[in-house]
Amino acid sequence: MEHLDAASPIGTGSRAMTGKFGNAAPSNGSSQPARTSSGVSGNFNKPRTAVNDNFLRADPATFQPSPPDQIQPGMKVLHLRFGEGKVVSVDGARDKRMATIFFPDLEADNQKRIMLKFAKLQIVKNG
Repeated sequence: MEHLDAASPIGTGSRAMTGKFGNAAPSNGSSQPARTSSGVSGNFNKPRTAVNDNFLRADPATFQPSPPDQIQPGMKVLHLRFGEGKVVSVDGARDKRMATIFFPDLEADNQKRIMLKFAKLQIVKNG
């Protein structure tokens, strides 16, 4: 073990502690190097909104969701965001029922798979 004191010629001057790769070790006592900024800035913590009113295709004031267990293939349904659609198929049991619904008004990806216990669908017309 080496002992350095102020009288020792080796102990004079400042000794920089070096890290794993020869760079200066962080002064915070941590063995991890200090983080540096990548130069990218912006507001990355934007709050998410549930549904933007500009994208609603049905009037929320008159919309009344139907019970999910009543949704059957062939029915026409209304979804607040996707608009009017036709139920192509329903599969699964109880709380895990999934419906495949064709929405002709959507520009891309007209067919959606929706979990019925979360989707709010209004039956417009029975098949």
